Amino acid sequence: MLTSIRLRRQLGTSLIELMIGSTVGLLVLSAVSALYANTVQINGKGLALVRLNQELQATLYLITLDLRRSGYWAGRPGLDPMGDNPFFLPENALRVGQHPQEERDSCILFSYDVNGDKRVGLGSSVANRLHYSDENQERLGFRLRDRAVQTRTGGRIFDCTAGYWQAVTEPDVEITELRFVLHEDCRNLLDATEPCASDGPTEYLREVDVHLSGQLARDPQIKSAITESVQVRNHHIIASKRQTVLP
Repeated sequence: MLTSIRLRRQLGTSLIELMIGSTVGLLVLSAVSALYANTVQINGKGLALVRLNQELQATLYLITLDLRRSGYWAGRPGLDPMGDNPFFLPENALRVGQHPQEERDSCILFSYDVNGDKRVGLGSSVANRLHYSDENQERLGFRLRDRAVQTRTGGRIFDCTAGYWQAVTEPDVEITELRFVLHEDCRNLLDATEPCASDGPTEYLREVDVHLSGQLARDPQIKSAITESVQVRNHHIIASKRQTVLP
């Protein structure tokens, strides 16, 4: 009878065994929780990086799409002399600059014939119909300002510090670099084997390298950078020495 009671008392788990089991269970649970938290954090950073790259790609696409049209004029080849294109005049020509409070070469200015009337400016009737002021809407640009990419929407004075500018990037993305590098290749239209003559006729083929970098405002460690070279489709034709090109 005593032996039977002792056997019944030995069944089950002792307090020490229970404490050891609980400790092991807590350690396993902590490890699993840490692994899960780390996975969530990695996935979160991955999604944030994707979001940043999407914003930079969309901004770069907008810039390149507009830059390719620089110098476009609705003049008819063979009927309208290409040298008469007013969008290639020095005051309207493609050029790189900067806002005085930003890095060098962080602004680009250009123009093209938006409404196809062969003149610089939309004209008062078109401007009124589109609810624009009479200030020029065909002299455009992009610049870096206050960690955002801005696009020029109008203004009488055509430079990187004047006119109306609007941000095209979202507030949750900080642009840390926007830099433009303009390349020009001059060709002699009379003799391709000869260097360009100062009195023309000459043709300038232009290409713009765009460097864009950014980071997330809430997590500056998440950053990215992209670069693209833009071929300007409209070549700058200089028919005589009376016309000049900006350096």
